[in-house]
Order: sequence, then structure tokens, then C-alpha cells
Amino acid sequence: MAINFPSNPQVNDTFSVPGGATYTWTGVRWQISAVSGGGSVNMTAIASNIVPAHNEVYDLGHSAYRWRDLYLSGSSLWLGNIKIVAGASGLQTINQAGNIVPIAGGSKFTLSSTPPANPQLGDRWMNSETYKEFIYTQDADGQQWIQPAGDGGVFGATGATGITGATGITGATGAGGSPGGATGATGPQGSTGATGSGATGATGPAGTSANVSVSASAPATTTAGTLWFNNETGDLYVYAGGAWVVASGPAGANGAPGSPGATGATITAPINSYVWFVG
Repeated sequence: MAINFPSNPQVNDTFSVPGGATYTWTGVRWQISAVSGGGSVNMTAIASNIVPAHNEVYDLGHSAYRWRDLYLSGSSLWLGNIKIVAGASGLQTINQAGNIVPIAGGSKFTLSSTPPANPQLGDRWMNSETYKEFIYTQDADGQQWIQPAGDGGVFGATGATGITGATGITGATGAGGSPGGATGATGPQGSTGATGSGATGATGPAGTSANVSVSASAPATTTAGTLWFNNETGDLYVYAGGAWVVASGPAGANGAPGSPGATGATITAPINSYVWFVG
């Protein structure tokens, strides 16, 4: 329990706690100058136990003025009803049931149907079949797995799934986003790429030569591709597949009539004269 010292003290002001010590303001902090019963206290050489006059009333140190180090020759420190001890496996606590529980050294938790092998003090194990939890500790019977006080029973069966809740109301439509920025200017036209120049292709093979015959009758030849022009009918043939095949198209339409010729010269002859035309 903290002591409510007076505010704005002056140097050498004193403050006495009823049934307790008297404090003097040094200009920096309140310092004990006397205890009940009179006389000053030499804090540098105390030859007896330091026991407060009242239970849970006085503090050792202050939130702004703390003791630097605490040196103890014993192996325990009491915090309320919990005893902190320095054991062989590290710092441990002893609970109200007298069981030792390590608080340092790296305990681990295991979930399995059988206890884990090589446990260390403070390790915890939960039985995956019964869902009961155990802690590996040391008591009067030695080191063993025990259930912490107040351990509950097995888990009950899973309850039925609840009904689906009603659908919440639709939220208001959010405000539209701001319009996009203006369209940027057209970039400059890129330069014309270089003209490609592929290599000239190889010269194709020479074509097969063919003979052309002009006559009124078919020539005696067996060379495929030979041409024959019939000068009487005007038809063109090609020798292919062992026979002469007409290669020319059908005759064209008749041409338009020609223009009338010029009028011949007039011949004058006397009556009873005769004119002979030699054709």
C-alpha cells in the first residue's frame, strides 16, 4: 500500500505515518528519519530483521526511486502465496498444493493418446482421447504426471448447429470515385524502321522445250508437249497422254460487216455497142 505524502514539500519537512515511520523531505525524496518509539535509524548497518509495523501497508522502494539489485542467500522468494525457488532444473514455483512447477527452462506441450517420453518438469500433456490435461511435476511421491487442481471432465458432445441468422440489410451505396485525369498528349511518331533486304532466290529449273508443227495432217510424233497447228482448220493441238488434244479454244464470233466500197467509174457507150468484162 503506497503512502500518500503531502504535495509541494519544503526541504526538511517531516511526515509521520500513524503507527509507523517518520519521513523527512530531502529536496529530492522522502527519507525515513525515525520509526515509532523514537530514535533515528542507521540504514547502513541493521542488526535485526526488518519487519513492518503493519501488514500490507508499506513498500520497499518507489516507482520513481527503485532499488538497483537485491542479493539473497536463500533459495526462495515469496510473492503472495506462491513461493519462487531456484531448483536444479531452473527457476520454479511451488503452488498452494506444494507442487513444483518450473517457470524457466523451456517447457513444452504435447497432445497425444499416451504420455510423451522423457518429459521435463513443467511439461504439459493433453490426452487426445479424454481431453484431460496433465502437468509433469514433482511432489512428495517424486516426479510424475498429475492433473492440475480443478481439472474438468471430458468434453461433451457437439451441440446441434444453430439456425442461420437473417440476412442483414444492404448497406448504402458508396460515393462514386473521382473521374480520371485528362487524356495525355499524343507521343511523337517513331522513326521509320530500316528496309529489309532478303537474299535473291535461286534460279528455277529450265522449262521443257516443245516442237511446233504446221501442216494439214498430224505429224508422226510421240513426244509429249509437241504442238501441231492445222493450217486448214485453224485448230491448235498438243500431244498428251498418247493422243492429239485440241489446245485452242472455240472459234470466235463473226466480225461486223465491213464498210461499203467506193462507187466505180461510169462508162459511156454508144447505142448498140457492147461492153465485155473480163473476169
